[in-house]
Formats: sequence, structure tokens, C-alpha cells
Amino acid sequence: MLSAFRFYTRLAIAGTCLLVAACGEDPGIDPAIIAAGPATGELQFINLIPDAPEIQVQVGPNVATVNYREATVSQSLPLGNYTLRISYVGSDREVIELFDDISIEVDESNEFKVLLRGSIANPSYEITDLRDTSFVGEVQEGTQQIWIAGGLASDAMYDVYITNSRDQVADVAPTLTVSGQGQTDLVTIDAAPEFRMRVTNAGSKDVLFDSGDFLLPPQSRSGFAIIEYFGPAGDEGADLDAIAFASVGAQAFPNRQLPSALRLVNVVSDEPSMDLYFGSTAGEPFVADLTPLEVTPYLPIESGRVSLNLTLPGVKDQFLFEGDETVLAGSFHTLILRGRSEANSFQTIMLPVLPRPVRDRVLVNVVNASNQLSVVRVELLAPGQDFLATGSATDLSSGGVQGTFLPPGEADLVILSAADVLIHGPERISFEEDKHYTVILSDRAVVGSVAAEVTILVEDTVAPRSLAR
Repeated sequence: MLSAFRFYTRLAIAGTCLLVAACGEDPGIDPAIIAAGPATGELQFINLIPDAPEIQVQVGPNVATVNYREATVSQSLPLGNYTLRISYVGSDREVIELFDDISIEVDESNEFKVLLRGSIANPSYEITDLRDTSFVGEVQEGTQQIWIAGGLASDAMYDVYITNSRDQVADVAPTLTVSGQGQTDLVTIDAAPEFRMRVTNAGSKDVLFDSGDFLLPPQSRSGFAIIEYFGPAGDEGADLDAIAFASVGAQAFPNRQLPSALRLVNVVSDEPSMDLYFGSTAGEPFVADLTPLEVTPYLPIESGRVSLNLTLPGVKDQFLFEGDETVLAGSFHTLILRGRSEANSFQTIMLPVLPRPVRDRVLVNVVNASNQLSVVRVELLAPGQDFLATGSATDLSSGGVQGTFLPPGEADLVILSAADVLIHGPERISFEEDKHYTVILSDRAVVGSVAAEVTILVEDTVAPRSLAR
């Protein structure tokens, strides 16, 4: 195999954090370490390096991993001295050390937060102890404790408002001010039924990021980070995102006010043209006269749950297909229409993608949108490698998605049947850094049978937008 990174099955953002569930819940430090003494300290890593692949963090002999925009679960540590090592696996499977000798001492009830920032080429870290005596004490009833970190490529200053969701930015003072590469002290704020986080340039009231409403556990301590935004720019030119993190991990804001975009890929081969609507068919279609194998440009769309209605051109009251789709805020989406009209068997595959550039990595998603091939096997091999000799193909069921990160360079795409009969390839593909790829397998009608059709979509990644401010 060319890649050292196994395929993984997913139907959500590639390389990204789910919007509601806490992320980074890697078991991390072996619980056996706790038995060595009283668990009096906590340690958590937050990965804010925008171009980072999966990062490995090591505390003594114990290793955990943390992706960008994620945080490890806080781990308990007994009294003692510890050495932290931070690294990642390079494109040739070599371990590349970012930091190999960070010392910490747990001598009381510490709550260490290790912020990883900068870039893979120029990384930095900051260790903050939230239980240091210079900070406030325990969280009191009717209050929350919060702090803010910057995880941007820019060191510009930002005002952050974390307030009752009903408060208007124009009517209140900033909760905290933070540099794009700094962090604040821990502060106490009043509890509220619902909160809202807004970010502006320092001294301005023009909102750059709006989290929408969110809840905090009563009498809790939470961190927030301003991070790079890699989604659609939208009409307002969005260029910031944010996450929240606590001891259980990190999460994005499910109601954040960010633009979304969607493109359609039609692999329904037996219907010459269709109209597609989201919601009511009273107005104009989202896309009109969609033809087989057509790929539309990205179009703006509201986030949330949307109703999809598919009709014949100009027909508004008879649906070929009805379904519901979920559009994530701040994401690019590819919606694949598949199935057969004559069998009334339409289906969809929704693929949200976070197109951030990752150092020495190229994101490749492979989608099985075939109706005939219930299971295929996919290989991405070194050029000229014998696919029959590797035995390393990964099964991909109809309707499924597999994603992997490859090193930049050439690879041979091979698609086999479940019985290892060659369906497609070897096809030589040049995978370029700062681009990402979507490979879609569908059906092509030939005389007396069905053959495989492969569509390869190539797009640029999105550079950190804070640098352009």
C-alpha cells in the first residue's frame, strides 16, 4: 500500500469534529497509572494547529492521539514529575518529534491545559494551570468560570462576548479580550439559561463569529478557542470559527451562524433530466434540469435539516423522490443522487468536507454510489505495484464512503469486486498537496450489462482566512 494510513468509514466531515458529541475521547493515559498514587492532578491537550495531521501526545510511557479542533479527555495524574512528548507520524511512517522534553510537576491539585498552536513547520505550546493560586477558586453557585484561547495564524486582538443569549453586543462590555495566539486568565461570569459567544475585532461591535445559543453545565468551568475557519466564505466573508472544551473533550457549536454550501452529483443514469428542490416546490428549483453525471458548482444553502424533493422538469406536484438531509453549518457538502428511476429506488449520499490543508497529506474520499456493486474493494497503490499481490484492499459497501490521507505524489487507483475481480484500473492519479479528491464509483450502461463509471473531483484546500484580514 502507498499510504501508511488505513481507510476509515465515515459519513461526516472529513478530518473534523462532530458538532454535538464531545470529541477526542481517546482513552489516552493508561488508567493503571492512577493506581501508582493519589490522583491529584489533571492534564489535557488541545490541538489548535491548523495544518496538523493527527498528533500523538505521550506522558511517560502512555500515548494518546488528538486531531485538529479536538481535545483529549482530561486524565488524572498522581503526584510526581512527568515528561511530555508531542509528535506525529510522517508520510513515510517515520515519527517526527515536535517537542520531546517538556517537563511538568504535579505537586498539588493541578489542572493543566496544554495548548498546541502555530503550524507543523513552526509549532508552539503553552501550558496553563487552571488551579494555580493566581486564578480564582472553586466555581460558586450561580456562576460559571471561563477562559479563552486563540488558535489563529494571526496575532490580531479580538473581543469575546460570552453572555446571556438575549444580551446584545452593542449593550454590553466584552467578557474578555484575547490575541489570536494568546490566552486569557480564568474569569467568573453569571450563570444564564442559555449562553451565546460572539467575537469582534478589539474595540469593534461588528460580529465576526456568532455561536448561536448553547448550554453550559451549571456551576462549571469551560474553555473556548477562536480557531481558523475553512468553510464557505458566504456573503459576509466569514473567516473565524470557535470550539468549546471541558474535561470530557472538545466540541463545535451546533447552532453557530456560519454559511454552508452544497453541490450535487447526479449518477442516476436512466432519467434524462430532473429538478431538485429543498423545501417547497412553489418557487424555483435549487437546481433545474439536472442531467446524468452532472456535477454542479457549490451553491449556498441554509444549515439544518432540509427536505429534498426531486421532480421531472417543470413538474411541481409529483415527486420522484422525497427525503430529508442534514446540512452542517460552516461546511462544504457533496450530495450524490443515486439509484434507478424505473425501479423507483432513488437514494442519496451526503458527504460534508472540511477542506483544510494538512502538512504532507492529501485527503482522498472514495464513494461507492453503484446500484449493482453491493461491495467493492478499493486500493491506492504505489505506481506499478501488483494489486493481486498486496491483499490489502478495503471493502466498501454500496452507499458507503471511505476516506484516507495520502502523501502527495502518484498512486494507482484499483477497484475490485468482492471476489477480487478487477472492475477499474489501475488508474494512475497524481495527488497534489493543497488539494483534496473525491472518487465516486457509479454504474455505466453498456450493451447487455453494466460497467463501472468513475468520477474524480479535484478541489483546492482553503488556506487559513485570518491571514487575509
